[in-house]
Amino acid sequence: MRWKHSGHDAGAGHGFTLVEVLAGLALLGTLMATAMLVKARYTRQMAMSNRRLEAVAATDAMLQAWWAKKTLPHTGSGDVPGDLGLTWRTTTHNQVAKTNHPVELETTRLEILDRRNPHADGPILTLELLFSANLPVLQTAGKAQHEP
Repeated sequence: MRWKHSGHDAGAGHGFTLVEVLAGLALLGTLMATAMLVKARYTRQMAMSNRRLEAVAATDAMLQAWWAKKTLPHTGSGDVPGDLGLTWRTTTHNQVAKTNHPVELETTRLEILDRRNPHADGPILTLELLFSANLPVLQTAGKAQHEP
């Protein structure tokens, strides 16, 4: 028995097979998922960068106010001025520099913490100020609280 051929050849490959279509969809899905992950990471990094920029600007203004008053909170904490959801804390450590002429140094560490992000694993900004106890630049205030 002979089969009659219709007008086209089935082996000529005029379309995609189901396996090729499924492989293409899987590849496209993988690319789309990767693009979404990259976009989410970029958005998180951009938000954190903007938050750090806010913290830097607020800290700069706060330090200018402290400098103008000629005081620096020796050890204390409080809210960063403005409604930013940031808090500050300072700690001070004294040490003697081992040189030919020993110099007593005071290091004040200022940390800015983000109250809006309870999952943060530390301060979003840290600044260390180094003073020579022999050359008083600023008078330090003991246990300061919220700075207006």
